[in-house]
Amino acid sequence: MPPLSPDEKLTFARWIDLGCPINTGTGDDANYGWFLDELRPTLTVSSPRQNLNSTPLTEIRLGVADADSGINEATLSVKADFVLNGALPGTELSQQGAFVSPGVFSLPLVKSVSNLGIQHVTAR
Repeated sequence: MPPLSPDEKLTFARWIDLGCPINTGTGDDANYGWFLDELRPTLTVSSPRQNLNSTPLTEIRLGVADADSGINEATLSVKADFVLNGALPGTELSQQGAFVSPGVFSLPLVKSVSNLGIQHVTAR
């Protein structure tokens, strides 16, 4: 048997990079299986920006998207490792904000934060 060609090797590498998907569909989905929802959910923290905050922080703003199956807004979790809006570090903050437009979540701050040190906002 001849060795794999460079293109065949690249095909294997791409397949591995995708998580080694296999077609497990049945019925009407028999030709798609794993590929039915190829677009993964995306979450981006747009404010605060890592190392790019020249003005006081007045809100935490997130962008969320999942083009195929959609986003379940009730599952959003937002936490900070510092006191924010009177909540202790690690407290769930998502109930203090709301989706202001499709895919855009805003959590307004009661008191702006002007000294952003090495602090973290975690969203999932």
